[in-house]
Parts: sequence; structure tokens; C-alpha cells
Amino acid sequence: IALTFNSKMAASSTTRNGDHGLTLYHFDSSFFSTKVRLALAVKGLSYQKQDVFHAGEENFEPWFMRLNPLGEVPVLVHGGKVIYDSTRIIDYLDTVFHDKGPRLAPPDDTDLGRRVRHFRDLLDDLPVEWYTYGSFYYPELANDSLIPGILRRKARHALTSSTVQRLRDLAAANPD
Repeated sequence: IALTFNSKMAASSTTRNGDHGLTLYHFDSSFFSTKVRLALAVKGLSYQKQDVFHAGEENFEPWFMRLNPLGEVPVLVHGGKVIYDSTRIIDYLDTVFHDKGPRLAPPDDTDLGRRVRHFRDLLDDLPVEWYTYGSFYYPELANDSLIPGILRRKARHALTSSTVQRLRDLAAANPD
């Protein structure tokens, strides 16, 4: 998924050495952001990082919703092109920067490529909360957890609240 990006929308905070014209909008604890940062590292690509404070719902601010109407991290901006969805970003990096570092996935037209795609799709279809916040959903996995049960219940409730309704409310409040 690609959109056009106006460079005045946000400023970058951290830069790695070199310049490939890439800016990554991410949240450090996000599984999907981690996938993309790993892909960038494997390819040896430099990029500017823009932290998006997920816990503070910065991902639902109007400036970020213009980048990704779904309000999800990560988002990659390259030469005015906006790409979101971690799997699409990784595929984009593999295509555009084919001459940098190793391939990130085998070609889809091979048996191995089809198998890799199958498992990538399976992982992408799992509720991310299950493997990001698993101990909140399955407290028996965290018997020695320092997180009190009441906080786990509150977190579980917050994570399962209606994101769709929140997006609709935010869209109505910010029509631009």
C-alpha cells in the first residue's frame, strides 16, 4: 500500500550512518516494527527513525493517520512514497534494494518461496496481542510475574477494546 508523503508532516529523531532516503515510523515494542528494523539491518540500510508513542495513542493523531489511515506502525517513507504493513515493507525493501545485502525471502515462484509466504501469512493473521502480550492473555505462563492480576485484567480489557470504533470516532473528529 503506497501513498504520497509530504516531508513537512513530521520530523525524524534518530539517524543511523549513511543515507538511503528512508524514514521508519515505529514503536520499539511493536512486533511488526521489530520485523522491519531487522530487515533494514540485514539489508545494511541506513534510515531515520521516528518514534511513534503507541501507549500514548500518538498513532491515532491526525498527522500519523495521514500516513497510515489504519493507525498502525510501522510505516516506511522512501522518496515521498509511503508504505505500511510490515510484510509489504519487507517485500518493498527486497525489491527496491535488491542489490543491498541478502534477499529477505526467496522468490514466490519457487517451492521454498511459496512455503515462506504461507508461514508469513499465517503469522500475520494471528492476533498480534497473543505473542506480544501473551502473559496478559495466559497468566499461567507468567506464574512468577511481577505484574499484579488486576493490571493483567485491565491490560487484557484495553487490548481487546474496539479499535475499529476508536478509529471511526477519530476519523469523525479529524475529517482532514
